[in-house]
Amino acid sequence: MRQSDAVSQEEDRLREENQRLKRQLEELRGTAHHGVPAKLWKPSSLTIWAIFLTATILIVVAFFAGYIPLQKQRARG
Repeated sequence: MRQSDAVSQEEDRLREENQRLKRQLEELRGTAHHGVPAKLWKPSSLTIWAIFLTATILIVVAFFAGYIPLQKQRARG
């Protein structure tokens, strides 16, 4: 009887593990199927400000990279 109890407990444990693995697989399939990750990126306010500041600096540099040569050309001609 003891051996059958141990076998029964082992079967129950394996069934539970099987169910847990099936749930994990379904979650992974759901993520891949819809193309949307389960956890979206949520940047901090510091990260948002850093991105904004970097973009602003790049825009200003690009503006002056075109404006300064134009002014030199106008001064010559």
